[in-house]
Amino acid sequence: MSSLTVSAFAQSGGSISSLLGSTSSSASNSIYSLLGDYNTIRSGSYGKLMSAYFSKVEGADTKKSSDTASSKKDTSLTPQNATLTAMNDARSLSDSIDALQKGSLFDKKTVKDADGNETSDYDREAIYSAVKDYVTNYNDMVESGSDSATSGVKTNTSSMIGRTQANKSALSDLGISIKSDGKLSIDEDTFKKSDMTKVQNMFGKTGGYASMVKVDAEAVDYYAQSAVKSGSLYGSNGSYTFNPASTFSVLS
Repeated sequence: MSSLTVSAFAQSGGSISSLLGSTSSSASNSIYSLLGDYNTIRSGSYGKLMSAYFSKVEGADTKKSSDTASSKKDTSLTPQNATLTAMNDARSLSDSIDALQKGSLFDKKTVKDADGNETSDYDREAIYSAVKDYVTNYNDMVESGSDSATSGVKTNTSSMIGRTQANKSALSDLGISIKSDGKLSIDEDTFKKSDMTKVQNMFGKTGGYASMVKVDAEAVDYYAQSAVKSGSLYGSNGSYTFNPASTFSVLS
């Protein structure tokens, strides 16, 4: 008689109850969990989970660089993995706003004009770079937040877009325009010729436009983080729940 391996049994979708009988003993429940885990790992879902976790769900103190932010483009976001991405994007957006609100960024410096004469002016290149980083992270947040299946994430992303729309005219004066999909674009020449006092009022001061966007970004982070935690395999008391439909498969 041919033997029935664990692998073959798990792959065939065989009923554990048919193997062990209709029992509710702790032993059979334990075997059920182990077989479920084994099949999940063997099918590759566990590996995909780990890959998605470490590439998209970074720790609270770990932020992605501006290079990563600008190169990260997932054009096939599902509602589930969009929430994971939104959490990361919200943190990056908050970081870029923090960088803009550093007082030293808008301190005037001694620079040389086109004729080589020294003059006191803003470091327009540094300010442009910081605002461009904001635009990149803002656009990522619009994409992932809008595609998220989590209502709190979607609501606060919409709020962020609304704040931006309300400042359309002021942003336009700085060379920043709102595209039809709600994302931003920045014209370097126009921006660098702009009144940097207006830029500071918009992006560098508490209570300004960017400061209010950060409120929305922090709310997105909160709701996304809550959604991610609710899908955890382990409960607060250490209990284990095998639920590949809600945990592994959304990342596969």
